[in-house]
Amino acid sequence: MKIGDKIKFDYLKEQLKDNSAGWDNVLVDYSATSESYTGTVVEVRDIIQHPVSQETIRRNNIKGSRSRSLVTLELEDGEIKGFYDGRMVGTQVLPKTKMGLFRKLASALAK
Repeated sequence: MKIGDKIKFDYLKEQLKDNSAGWDNVLVDYSATSESYTGTVVEVRDIIQHPVSQETIRRNNIKGSRSRSLVTLELEDGEIKGFYDGRMVGTQVLPKTKMGLFRKLASALAK
């Protein structure tokens, strides 16, 4: 995936743990909190070469585990959101549509 690609994927959020089977057998469910997203790749950042800012770390706004690549997307509703690639599953690069420019113009005129 690269900047400008439109992608679709499921994102594994928090894992639900269930130890009803006993302390030695913790069951984990990743799918219960997963969510589907579609958007256009704005940035792919290697967080080793370009670390997360100290301000973000100070705010303690990072949830869950991190992966080496942080993918920033513009979602279909215009929201900009970051995702760690190791938690993105079933990622598909969607084909480019020939009507893309026409749809952008029609959307702009409709506003």
